[in-house]
Amino acid sequence: MPADGTDPDAAAAGRLRLEINDLCKEFYRTGGERVRAVDQVSVDVHPGEILVLLGPSGCGKSTLLRCVAGLEQPDRGRMLIDGAVVYDGEAGTMVPAHRRDVNMMFQSYALWPHMSLRDNVAYPLRVQGASRKQARAKADDYLELVGLPGLGRQYVSTISGGQQQRVALARTLINEPSVVLFDEPLSNVDAKVRSQLRRELLRIHQELGFAAVYVTHDQIEAMGLGTRIAILRDGGVEQLADPVTIYEEPATRQVAEFVGEANLIPARVTRVSGEVAVLDCVFGEIEIAAARLSGSAADGDRRAQPAEGAAVVLMVRPEHCRLVRDPAGGGGANSWAATVDATMYAGSRTEYSCQVGTGQLTVWELATPHPLRAGAAVRVEIPREVVRVVEAG
Repeated sequence: MPADGTDPDAAAAGRLRLEINDLCKEFYRTGGERVRAVDQVSVDVHPGEILVLLGPSGCGKSTLLRCVAGLEQPDRGRMLIDGAVVYDGEAGTMVPAHRRDVNMMFQSYALWPHMSLRDNVAYPLRVQGASRKQARAKADDYLELVGLPGLGRQYVSTISGGQQQRVALARTLINEPSVVLFDEPLSNVDAKVRSQLRRELLRIHQELGFAAVYVTHDQIEAMGLGTRIAILRDGGVEQLADPVTIYEEPATRQVAEFVGEANLIPARVTRVSGEVAVLDCVFGEIEIAAARLSGSAADGDRRAQPAEGAAVVLMVRPEHCRLVRDPAGGGGANSWAATVDATMYAGSRTEYSCQVGTGQLTVWELATPHPLRAGAAVRVEIPREVVRVVEAG
């Protein structure tokens, strides 16, 4: 132990696995148009954390991942892996990919068909100088970890796509890198296998505790795997938070629209009385908690509370709306007569499109044995506490 009494192992355990500060990456299209694919991104990854980069095609998530891997050189910013600088725009530092303590699992698996599964998995250890015997023994352990015991002598052409994905995962993890990078690794398998592999990946992550950056456009995947989720838009981070906060407390209208289903309701503040704010919208009057007028609790810089007459956009998730089958029942605040315009049965839930006043509202009713038909008269209710302000004009 050093003379200052610090424990180097403990310090390393608490150190950030990845630090990205103000990273920028630009491309030029044919004709000279400049596109900023990564725009002043600052994120970090803690030990044992899976940071998911989520966003639509073209938002910059794969470019950011490639910058971390060393496959793209950023234009500005700074990046550290396990405390070591791997890129610094000001200092002119750019550590090449093969010298970074990261492994990347590609969408295409990238397995070698001329090698056995055991040798595919053992390859990273062999590159690092491990003996063939040691590397193969550890490869067998990792094949068992991913659910492929006894298949080490098989070749890629003799196994399924889901099994190939498991082999690629074992190879990515075997030499225990500081950060594991995943580039949409489950997109090439069908929905059922993808669900199984998500559960397997969570189990393995809980067992090994590796730190990871995971790129996907699949919201279910992001919610299920992510310790935190970074929503990317036009190269920048729109919101960075845990999955529950991203879903329940979207910081912006764009996040609310992209993650899950959302009813977005334009409204205007009519009065604020104590803890309750009353607004006018296409349904009539709607009440929300007055504190919500300043934006969600997820906002780092809360907005000033909109004054009376100010325009806002409200968000309500469909599963938080209540459908009352007796149109004469209910009543009170946030309860309106409605008509079912369309019904879609989705197994675990029924999705209704309802005409409420001069507007439309999507309502999800869970575990519905007898769905309503179009034309049914109902009431819809929205509890005050589930309404969020996602945009204030």
